Amino acid sequence: MRFCSNPVDAVVVMLEPKSVTRSNRTLAQPSPLSGGIRHGSESPQSPSEGQDKQDSVQGSSPGWVLGSNGSVKHGPRERIVAQGPDALTDAELLAVCLGSGSKRLPALQLAQGLLAQLGGIAGLFGAAPEALLAVPGLGPAKAAALLGACALGERVARAELGAGEALANSAAVLRYVQLALARYEQEVFACLFLDTRHRLLRCDKLFFGSVDRANVYPREILKRALKYNAAAVILAHNHPSGVAEPSSSDVRITLTIKELMTHLDVRVLDHVVVAAGGGVSMAQRGLI
Repeated sequence: MRFCSNPVDAVVVMLEPKSVTRSNRTLAQPSPLSGGIRHGSESPQSPSEGQDKQDSVQGSSPGWVLGSNGSVKHGPRERIVAQGPDALTDAELLAVCLGSGSKRLPALQLAQGLLAQLGGIAGLFGAAPEALLAVPGLGPAKAAALLGACALGERVARAELGAGEALANSAAVLRYVQLALARYEQEVFACLFLDTRHRLLRCDKLFFGSVDRANVYPREILKRALKYNAAAVILAHNHPSGVAEPSSSDVRITLTIKELMTHLDVRVLDHVVVAAGGGVSMAQRGLI
């Protein structure tokens, strides 16, 4: 980021079970919650039943699989109910969210490939819709499901800020800002406006820039602070490069905005810089 000449005007800155046929009998999928197993013989099937069987053969959804000794091993979908989400890996949790695989890959392998391509969970939360749709086997329905799950995560993080004092919970601030900004491929500058108890009033994404800079107008920040009757603000922006380390320009911008805010009796509590790999609090670094 860089300054404009007038600081007041502008500062730039699953596997679904494979069917196993033995003596013309098919071991079918267990009930996801009861764990029961249904048996049936090979018989004429409707087109929809034939498609279900095809999906089962491909192992397209995160159900159960057979172990080497013939025993039934429950997959991610059953284990998340029986054991809780902590028992699952990132890929298994993602497979549950996907629901089913593609024509070529079962859900778990599709999830593993997705995480590898996007750089893990952080990359998934930061992925734009276009990036998700570019993944082979991930159609519009699955991409929409993932975007919805990520949006829910962002709203949970925002609810954490609204429930307590944001200043006393810097980890929640970092988590929320990362979920809100890390996915953008250009720099985005946002402000979290807080009340007198440092509870979140609004989080506005104010300025959108290029891959390495954004034009920031302090006048607009001041106007929003007055509009929301804010007592304090937390500044935030992302680094699309993936490195969250604040630059010297970031520090100068922060100090300039902080000085201007004193005329409104509004405190600048922090400036958070986030990237796909993490985030940095300037207040914790002693930079403001």
